[in-house]
Amino acid sequence: TIVSEALKPLCEKDDVLQLALSIDPEITKNAPNLLRIYYGLESEMKLMADFIKSINGKKVAALYIDTPEDRLGIEKYFKSYLSENGIEFVGSETYSFMDKSVRNQLLKLKRLNPDFIMTIDFGYMYPIILKEAESLGIREKILGGLGMMTAPKMPPSLTSGIYFAAGGFVISPTKEFIEFSDKYKQKFGKDITFDGVYTYDTFNILVNNLIQGKDKKSDFINKSYKGISGEIFIDEEGKAKVD
Repeated sequence: TIVSEALKPLCEKDDVLQLALSIDPEITKNAPNLLRIYYGLESEMKLMADFIKSINGKKVAALYIDTPEDRLGIEKYFKSYLSENGIEFVGSETYSFMDKSVRNQLLKLKRLNPDFIMTIDFGYMYPIILKEAESLGIREKILGGLGMMTAPKMPPSLTSGIYFAAGGFVISPTKEFIEFSDKYKQKFGKDITFDGVYTYDTFNILVNNLIQGKDKKSDFINKSYKGISGEIFIDEEGKAKVD
């Protein structure tokens, strides 16, 4: 997302089509050349808000790494989805890329007495978050996002009982996904990640359109595409809705 935001004005200036692998819910707004063929943070926020309702959560807080898209995801979308479900949002705390501890933030959130604490992270901080939450007696209140899929290996004592939201293709892989995953592992010697999946789908959508002489944003929108991640619909803003 950081790279995509930096390239956005340059692509607009030179009238170049841009395909962003970004979770930012609003990166395609007022962007005549930008398409986002990637899962959106707003989808993850709705998934978790609906899940919290299903397990009778009444009060929810949030802890997240402070980037513009994460702030938007929590403070606008997550809060809105919680409100629609009759759930109270009691407060949030943030941390930066350089932070080595979130104990103070967790302590502040603990005082708010939430039923759950929604988190957004790129993965690397989850061992610290869960360890410090355990020391404060609130580990099982932590809800993890898709970043937990790429977190460093952790002992089962830290991850047991923790819920996280992830794309359906990760949980229930399709035949096409399994075939691609096997080929990826043979070539690179490691498991495929959702970034690899969306890169592959995005590239195929781009190439198939270019073969037909279509290279403008208007050629891609309001259409459905079949990818290994599932059905991909690109709406009028150039934002993908994915399975």
